[in-house]
Amino acid sequence: MKYFITVFTFLIIITTTVFAQKDTSSERITVFDNGANTVFKNQKIVLDNLLIKFNPYDLIIGDFPVYFERPINNNWSVEAAPGLTFRDVELDVLNQASISNLTSFPYNSDSKSGIGYSFNADARYYPGKDNMMDGIYLSPEISFRHYVIEYPESGPAPNTTTYSTGHTNATDFKLILGHESDEWIDGFYIDYYFGIGARLISGVEYADVTTQVNYFGTTIINTTWSQEHFSFFKPAFYWGIKLGFGIK
Repeated sequence: MKYFITVFTFLIIITTTVFAQKDTSSERITVFDNGANTVFKNQKIVLDNLLIKFNPYDLIIGDFPVYFERPINNNWSVEAAPGLTFRDVELDVLNQASISNLTSFPYNSDSKSGIGYSFNADARYYPGKDNMMDGIYLSPEISFRHYVIEYPESGPAPNTTTYSTGHTNATDFKLILGHESDEWIDGFYIDYYFGIGARLISGVEYADVTTQVNYFGTTIINTTWSQEHFSFFKPAFYWGIKLGFGIK
């Protein structure tokens, strides 16, 4: 737990420090040649220097990141999102049958979730003539999510329980097409997107093994776990909406 909090705090500090180093705000500049109305430079306006966003869909996959986006030049911005992970409902419900032959992956009725961590990074290209961070964008992205799963073991004596800790890592490589703007409410941004990519899922899971032990004349049923490592690629599709606000 202390390790996860340390990693999360470190990512927050690094992200905000990097984004605070350069102020790229600008105004639209038009230069004319002796009244001939020839435009030499038409630079995009940066409406806000930093966007802070949240994605409601992330809660379904057991992730709670905070997204920070900042422009770096006239067409490009960078976005990073440190976060904390909990139980992944999407993996639990949709992907159990496709991962392995163990019935316990990634959760079962007795397992519980620990606190893990996540990180997302992407570069965004805005090809249009709209203001920066306002319009259609194309974005290569990479994200990493680390989920912690604890499996209970019943011991030889009554009412004793220990836990074996497994984990699941989900690494995504994405190509995203999206649109971002604050056209409805000034300073309140809506960023909707869809894309394709590949997901690498790996980790350590446990299958339950039940044994019977005679404990002072009483038959006790014990549950232990058999550890197994797994790793595989699968295609993935992405969609969602991020909601946030700008800071000048």
